[in-house]
Amino acid sequence: MAGESRLALRPAALQVMRFLATLHEFPPRMRSFGIDVDELLNQLNPARHR
Repeated sequence: MAGESRLALRPAALQVMRFLATLHEFPPRMRSFGIDVDELLNQLNPARHR
């Protein structure tokens, strides 16, 4: 049962990762409250940069 909920969240996680990638390509003009986009992407998908 726990695996089923993970599969249901996978598409949402992919959408979030795509959105965060756009922030990396086109950073916001104003300074944020301290989010490092690369660090956040690595936390969401640790295998991405290995």
